[in-house]
Amino acid sequence: MKNTEEELQQKIEQGLSVDHSLDSLLYQKVYSALKQETEFQLPAHFADKLIDRLESRSNKSHDHLWIALGVGAFAIAAGVTIYLTGFRANLGIFRFLSGYSGLAVFGVAFILGLQLLDKKISYRKLSAGL
Repeated sequence: MKNTEEELQQKIEQGLSVDHSLDSLLYQKVYSALKQETEFQLPAHFADKLIDRLESRSNKSHDHLWIALGVGAFAIAAGVTIYLTGFRANLGIFRFLSGYSGLAVFGVAFILGLQLLDKKISYRKLSAGL
């Protein structure tokens, strides 16, 4: 009769003998490895050093510059493409949205604002160690 995984686990944890099937041998090997202490220890101030490194990296980062460059390059590429191909937008079923360009601009600005806010809140939580 083949043991279920739970039965094997219980028998090995209790130190009882198990059959010599491949599953049993593998479970024994895993549990004996899990009982051993690792020799690797993190330095005493590992978390503090990690936070310091993240703070110094974020202070030096040029995220806003890269985002602006990416959006600008996309806008230029889109403009050139529209000009060269003579593209005319046929909105079809979305024609009712053509009068709401201000709403579209607000939506994009709102989403970008939420992203920046999320980044600041996440950074503060990371800095506080939460």
